[in-house]
Amino acid sequence: MIAAAACYTGPSARSYYGVKQGSGIRVKVLADKHLTEGEVLEVRDSTLVLLGKKCAVTMVPFRAIRKAAFGGVSPAYHDGWPTPDERAELKMLSRFPGGTPQAVLDEYAHCRSGTTVSAVRPDANEFLAIAKRTTSRYQQLDSAIAAGYRRIGVDIPSLGEHWVNPGLVMSGPIDPARPSVLIYVRGPSGPVLAGVAWTKVLKAGESYPDAPAGRDAWHEHNGTVAAESLPMHHDHMAMGTTEPTRVAILHAWIWISNPRGSWVAENWALPFARAGLRADGAPIGAARAMSLTAPGATEYYERVVATAAGGDSITFARARTLLVSAVSDAMVVRRSASGTLGDAELARLAAVWSELWTRIGGEPGEPLRALAMAMQ
Repeated sequence: MIAAAACYTGPSARSYYGVKQGSGIRVKVLADKHLTEGEVLEVRDSTLVLLGKKCAVTMVPFRAIRKAAFGGVSPAYHDGWPTPDERAELKMLSRFPGGTPQAVLDEYAHCRSGTTVSAVRPDANEFLAIAKRTTSRYQQLDSAIAAGYRRIGVDIPSLGEHWVNPGLVMSGPIDPARPSVLIYVRGPSGPVLAGVAWTKVLKAGESYPDAPAGRDAWHEHNGTVAAESLPMHHDHMAMGTTEPTRVAILHAWIWISNPRGSWVAENWALPFARAGLRADGAPIGAARAMSLTAPGATEYYERVVATAAGGDSITFARARTLLVSAVSDAMVVRRSASGTLGDAELARLAAVWSELWTRIGGEPGEPLRALAMAMQ
């Protein structure tokens, strides 16, 4: 009897009023002598969020409610807060049980003001300005961790550490105020916020987004974390790939300027930032040599070489010896520098990098020849 009763207790899928429409239930609320009517967008711990006429969004505190009538359901509140159970029921009957996305509230604000969405959508420069203003709260890494960002992969010389918010990666809009990735570099005083990135999950053959900086600014990541931690460069991949699910990513260097442009994926100013130095107009070869001096850099480039060597231990050992020597030479330049590197110091660094890969590459046909050519 208990089992039979359990099967028939509560509303069925057919009779449950919460699944009949995408919008929230309607409500009339008398609060502090003001009558408000609208759709329930969201139910917060102490407030109803209502959508009224002409896109008006109203916040009604429960403590102010004198009387409320919800379309077709109980409870009807009189002089008091709803119970936790009643609040939970209302939340499931609202349009956004998990909370109204900020982008939706922004759309209603645009509608309310009489402007069109296309007219208020920020251009690339405004997009960057909004991103910089709203992500300043993440200057301290602890703030990013508290907001749900988690590190993925290794510290890549020209890309830094990627701290990812999983929810925003998979479903977040391309919102300048809510990047799905924060990028940090480890400077002499600790982690420094360098830039941000947005992601977009795409289907096979789907185009990159046009906004906010054009399709050419995007690239994609489709491999494992280990494989994606060793990119030598980022290409704008063909959108005809047969991968069933792709993750496109757009970098923006809003805290440590990228000499090649804010939207260019690789930022070769990062190696100097890690060392606490400036190098205006530095050639990429000099920046790559400086990257050898960062903590963990030797191990990073050893992995690059080992992958390219394909298990050839003799080739790897020879390349590792050359790599260790180049690290030592680059450290000499770094230790002698103070403030901004001059032309002579940058030339020495560029020479260190060039000589390293010339010697590693060896003669045509040797195992690391292709890698060496790519690194020049």
